[in-house]
Amino acid sequence: MIRKKLMSAVLMLTVLVLGACKKDESEVKPLQSEDMLNVSYGASASNTMDIYLPENRNSSTKVLVFIHGGSWYSGDKSDFTTYATTMRAKGYAVVNMNYRLIDLTGTGTVKLQQQQDDVKAVIDYVSAKTNSWNVSGNIALIGASSGAHLAMLHTYGNNSDNKVKTVVSISGPTNLTDTRNVNVQTAGLVQLLLGFSPITNPQAYINGSPIYKVTATSKPTLIVHGRQDVVVPVQQAIDLKAKLDQTGVKSSLVVYENAGHDVVSASNYVQFMATLDAWLAENL
Repeated sequence: MIRKKLMSAVLMLTVLVLGACKKDESEVKPLQSEDMLNVSYGASASNTMDIYLPENRNSSTKVLVFIHGGSWYSGDKSDFTTYATTMRAKGYAVVNMNYRLIDLTGTGTVKLQQQQDDVKAVIDYVSAKTNSWNVSGNIALIGASSGAHLAMLHTYGNNSDNKVKTVVSISGPTNLTDTRNVNVQTAGLVQLLLGFSPITNPQAYINGSPIYKVTATSKPTLIVHGRQDVVVPVQQAIDLKAKLDQTGVKSSLVVYENAGHDVVSASNYVQFMATLDAWLAENL
């Protein structure tokens, strides 16, 4: 009798131990942060991106894609590295992309279309990786200067798949047909970007202007600009805000009175980041 009770106790203990082991094996360990640098997303050597995945991410983790500036012919993703890692620390998955640049000699094959293709390629890449990265499919595009131009152009004109939920423009050109207060250098770069002068092909300037792509279904837009910007006049930001208001698209325009084209500086960084945080929390 005693032996029978002992065997029953041993059997019960074995069942409990095996059950505990099975439970431990089934528990999901929190994901660690991960850096994937210089990941290729296309055939060109310029088609690279840095990916920063946050710890404890899950299927609700939102994705930010940063697009650097540089007048379409220069710049690098490293310009946004500090912002990328800062936003990763706040729980976002971040992609910081390079893209093909135009050739100042005018003989290169890279034009606006190729740069637009690169933005789309990155978005498609991210969308295909949401399960393996364990992140959400909700994407925000954040660009500076020419990068903001590309971000807006994609969001307003090439986002039929609804992958991009909001766009942030930092000193971005919105209307390539508007030559008011535009300096000669910028006008020349736009001509290289499009491959035409405004006289020979005015439609190319319309097609390349985010403001002409805005419709009632466009995505919420945060516009940040410096009042003293001599590269992209602040009027372009003001005009875009008016167009967004006219079409009923949610938007916010933040103008820093004493700032130029490099609008974010030590004096307003904290304010800018608070604005960005609040916008993303509400619209992404």
